Amino acid sequence: MESPIKSLYYDEVKHNLKAKLHQEVMELEERVRLLRGSNSKNRDLMISTYQRIIENKQHFMRSCNL
Repeated sequence: MESPIKSLYYDEVKHNLKAKLHQEVMELEERVRLLRGSNSKNRDLMISTYQRIIENKQHFMRSCNL
């Protein structure tokens, strides 16, 4: 049986991880939005890379019920 302290710690870590990942996804989505409006030389490659990172983070969040 799990102790209440361990359970609270686990919940806090899970909450902090969810908040951090959510913030990272939002920042990456903003970068993609800004890149779409730019004339950067490697724009398409950067957008594609950021979108892959976003998808990976979102998949991780879903698979861990975050």
